[in-house]
Amino acid sequence: MEKSSRSGFTLVELLVVMSIIAILAAMLMPAVNAVRETARRTQCTNQIRNVSIALMQHDAAKGYLPGWAVSQNPNYSTVEGGNAVGWVFPTLPFMERNDIFNRYNANAAANTRGTHPNQTLKVLLCPNDPAQTGPQMTYAANCGMRNLQDDNGQRFTPAADSETSSHSYWKESIKSSVFHNDYLIVNPGTNNTIFWPGRNRMSLAMVSADDGTATTLMVGENLDAWNWSRAGGTATANVQVFESDVCICYYADNVNTAPTNFNTDTFTMRINGLQGGDRQAARPKSRHPGGVNVVFCDQHTKFLADEIDWFTYSAIYTPSGSRLGANEGPRDYTDPQNVPQGRALAGKYRGSTVVDEDMLR
Repeated sequence: MEKSSRSGFTLVELLVVMSIIAILAAMLMPAVNAVRETARRTQCTNQIRNVSIALMQHDAAKGYLPGWAVSQNPNYSTVEGGNAVGWVFPTLPFMERNDIFNRYNANAAANTRGTHPNQTLKVLLCPNDPAQTGPQMTYAANCGMRNLQDDNGQRFTPAADSETSSHSYWKESIKSSVFHNDYLIVNPGTNNTIFWPGRNRMSLAMVSADDGTATTLMVGENLDAWNWSRAGGTATANVQVFESDVCICYYADNVNTAPTNFNTDTFTMRINGLQGGDRQAARPKSRHPGGVNVVFCDQHTKFLADEIDWFTYSAIYTPSGSRLGANEGPRDYTDPQNVPQGRALAGKYRGSTVVDEDMLR
């Protein structure tokens, strides 16, 4: 009686099959990762649009956008505001989070009144952001263009009035940014008021009357944004925009001249640039390859490419245009007289056409 031979894989055949499987897996992984990234980017886009809708509802109900720095005390028009909180706090009722707003505002119980909220708000977090717990956030408000000139980013030396202060980054106008400081600050040493709430409040109607809501940035991603319940810094009085955790903006010693190295990997203030000092972290940044998600004041979203042209980049930051002529000398960009009227992202600059679709995709 003959013995039946058992068929099976030889070691060589098994290794060949395993190699083929490994090659196929390696070929499929990039496609799988691309699908996952597309899904995360889409979710991020939906969330940042929802944030803009809440801000639009705040504007419709109040007649103005919230400040990037506000007070938990609603009676801050005549007294120093206590805790400074960011723009998210007054927007909470329009995010259907009255539970948090009512628990921490000035009318709340004594054990929570005046303390900073620490709840996680998923609507403020891109799924690519590794910080998914606590009061972290991914999205930051557009605080416009800031010209430090000779201030070198140093801390503010209080003056009697912000409009006459020699430190230009404290000057805010309706021409330079969408979100302004709406927090009463008093210099304890001199009792001089530095900012009055409501002084430069901005509304979507004001944006619409100038460059237009479709060409003015409202909110963008910034992985270095930190705590949505704070205005920035650690102390109540240090609500400085260049140290803020809730803003995106652009700082330069001379904002009318395009930086020569703006699109290099080492330029800190570019989109997805490396983190530098305090004020240099207030720029769009994400974990999406090639750019960041942003939403404009008309609630349409765009994926802002990190190789964007500098003049286009600067134009979308301001409600009144920002294509200043190169080599025209330093200007205080927060002075309305120095900001040209015009339509951002349209027309020509020095013979080169600036087109929306060229850099916004």
